[in-house]
Amino acid sequence: MRLLICCLLLFFGSKSLFAQDQIAQQIEWYGKAKPTTNLFVHFDKNVYSNNEIVYFTGYLIKEGKNPASTHKIMAVALIRNADSTVVIEDKFVIENGLSLGSLTIPDSLLTGSYRLLAYTDKLTNGVPEMRYEQPITIKTNIDPAFKASMKLLNDQKNEQKTQNVLVSVTTREGGFLAKPTNISYKYGNTNIQTKTDASGQLLISLPRQENIVDPNLYVNLKNAKESSFISMAIPQPKSKAEVKFYPEGGNLIDNIYSSIGWEVKDQQKKPILLKAFLYKNETIIDTIESSIYGIGKFNLFVEKDARYQLKLIHDGLADSTYQLPKSLPNGLTLTIPEAVVQDTLKLSLRTNGARNLFIRVHNFRETFLSFPFDMVYNHRTVKIPLTELPKGLATITITDSLERPLAERIFFARYDNAERLNLELEKPVYQQRDSVNIKLKLSDFEEKSIVSVAVVQNNRLDSKNTDDIESYTYLKNELANLPLNINGVAYKDKSYLEQVLLVKGWQRYTWQDVQQIKATDTLVKTDSLRIIGVATKGTKELIKPITLGTFGNDNPRLMVTANNGHFDLNTPNLITEEGKKMYLFVGEKDNLSYQIKIDDPFLKMTNTLSKNILQETS
Repeated sequence: MRLLICCLLLFFGSKSLFAQDQIAQQIEWYGKAKPTTNLFVHFDKNVYSNNEIVYFTGYLIKEGKNPASTHKIMAVALIRNADSTVVIEDKFVIENGLSLGSLTIPDSLLTGSYRLLAYTDKLTNGVPEMRYEQPITIKTNIDPAFKASMKLLNDQKNEQKTQNVLVSVTTREGGFLAKPTNISYKYGNTNIQTKTDASGQLLISLPRQENIVDPNLYVNLKNAKESSFISMAIPQPKSKAEVKFYPEGGNLIDNIYSSIGWEVKDQQKKPILLKAFLYKNETIIDTIESSIYGIGKFNLFVEKDARYQLKLIHDGLADSTYQLPKSLPNGLTLTIPEAVVQDTLKLSLRTNGARNLFIRVHNFRETFLSFPFDMVYNHRTVKIPLTELPKGLATITITDSLERPLAERIFFARYDNAERLNLELEKPVYQQRDSVNIKLKLSDFEEKSIVSVAVVQNNRLDSKNTDDIESYTYLKNELANLPLNINGVAYKDKSYLEQVLLVKGWQRYTWQDVQQIKATDTLVKTDSLRIIGVATKGTKELIKPITLGTFGNDNPRLMVTANNGHFDLNTPNLITEEGKKMYLFVGEKDNLSYQIKIDDPFLKMTNTLSKNILQETS
């Protein structure tokens, strides 16, 4: 085979290249139908103690259907993971895409895993258009009013079908409680509510569940007004790993070399570092390995009618083989040596028949480059300049002359991990209650920028839950379920990015959906969460307006209801300082005969969102 290197120097405007391109139009519709928004909230740390203040700054980075200027309120709530209880909630003003404030952790909270949920008041199809979650840990020295413990009664090596766990609840001194303790426990797909017996014990029988993702038993205990939470990992028998193969470009093709990414996880979705044997027709042809992120890569010449399998080398997993995807008789393979690039993307194309191709570079919201390409030879290397692309993730999709997809690959364009912010301290060591003076210098920025800075102890930052604005904006907000980066900052780790982009793609976008999109699909329902009040006289609806007054801040206000007594609390006149309360009163002579009710939709929305975890935190 001859190798031809073709450098595509596109000096003409990319817009004119595909102005009449129907697929480009559909990609634009698709981007409008499924816009990617971005709310990032910088919390000062992710490990707190009770009665501590949480400081935060929220940034509206990328708007969706609603312009950033229309987002007026950011709600922030603290949620307990054990039972999705909303512990506290408050609302903060958004001005020019920026919101900042603080919450105080209640002093009665127990140690455990929590999360901070933030979202704005603008809705798209009934859900907040922008939201963000930050996993946190709360550590306290508060003990519940009773003691609770769990004990596994089975031998941990026992392979029987049922596991028995004994839950014991006593007073702090080890005595009997006056009343049985209400218990709700969760294990896999089992959710049970029950009580302890008179001696404060409960025997829980847990039938084995196949392919259980979370092997932990979670127990919520409540006695009188006191509650507690305990958990235990239930031993599992050896199980099969989850192995997925990702032929670069999409498919294996007969009699063509392919680059294949693969990913291996255990039953709990944790990545595994291991080696494996690659078989061809029952014969070992290679030994391959995965990284600490459970991701690996190998090259393979795919012979027609050959069977390829993978066998893992790992004592903790059930012995099993994994079949590679079946190859197609005809098609195209695509290989990108480096997917994290600055200004040029190099790719290698191999085919056993495809000739008239169309290459498109896009991000499922906008087409940047689009051009026909003739595969004169079976193997060609192409260089594509990326000067027209914005910084971030993009996709190259190769189709045939009928726009049927043959190969696709995600990559990162205009990558640059240079430090933009330089911070200088006046001294290396500080004392308690010492002032900290810093100098900040921003490089390569012509416009003014906003910086939020937090000074915290190292032990108040858990690397597992640490988030940064670049990694979130360019990666986590675009892709789903990324493995935890061991270096702490995913964006800065180019090796990590190369591995992730080999096996991950935009789960919210597919080429098939692009081809089926219509202009009418871009129409979505937008709305706002608005706090509404209503005044009544007794239980009767008003027939004429009344005057209401406010107090509790520095500027008392008067307002008039509608004829039916309704009034809107979403007004700048009713904004008060953080931590202060505002009160309403009726400014009529017989004010005691009136009632005022407030409908706060944020409370309902927070309770709904608390049931779902947005980010993967493990």
